[in-house]
Amino acid sequence: MRGLFIITAFSLAGCAASQKPPQSVADVPVSDASVSTMETVDTLTTMGVQLLGSGRQVDAARAVELFEQVLQMDGGTATSKYNLAVAHHRAGNATDAIRMYDATLGMEPSWLEAELHAARLLAQDGRYRGALMRLRRAIEQDPENLDLRVGLVDVYRLMGDHQTAISEAKQALSINANSIELYRSMGATYVDQGELMLARFVLQKALDTLEGARNHAGLHESLGSVYQLEDKLLLARAFYER
Repeated sequence: MRGLFIITAFSLAGCAASQKPPQSVADVPVSDASVSTMETVDTLTTMGVQLLGSGRQVDAARAVELFEQVLQMDGGTATSKYNLAVAHHRAGNATDAIRMYDATLGMEPSWLEAELHAARLLAQDGRYRGALMRLRRAIEQDPENLDLRVGLVDVYRLMGDHQTAISEAKQALSINANSIELYRSMGATYVDQGELMLARFVLQKALDTLEGARNHAGLHESLGSVYQLEDKLLLARAFYER
């Protein structure tokens, strides 16, 4: 069964992380007979979550080691495979990350976050056809999943197919117009096209109408970058500092 997990751009599975700094691997009493295998798995998972929460690649590499231990101890569940995939992803090991995302999907085809993250890695490597295939397949399973649709917009934007990116964004908005990330992707596409006024309009609309937008740092940053491109530096600075 899937659990919780944290991370900004990823949805991990396992136990919630505390705010305490992670222990060293040597501090975990793996061989202590008084500690059950499940307790050890939970401890290692919590440590891995904490390490990934730092956002540092070096900590992600350490998390890979922990989740590899978990994988060996729990018999290779879909959860442990997904967590290891995310750790590899954060550590910059794209090939290993895709392999473990696929291993997750092999056990649980409905784990669409795995499909999304694998697609993003393929797109970053220029393998757009494979990325699109994965996203289309996932959207067929969950047509109203906006994370998948944002991913689709982003892939078309990376391909330079801005017209299709905007078309996909508008279709997604017709399903649910409350996604800040969708507006950000749409705004970024307009920026790529040099349509700064349209980009600013889309982003400002999100800021004015969407719940939580006023406190969304990424949205403020996106608007700031548009104002900077327009040489409106005071406005840009105001948004960057919010």
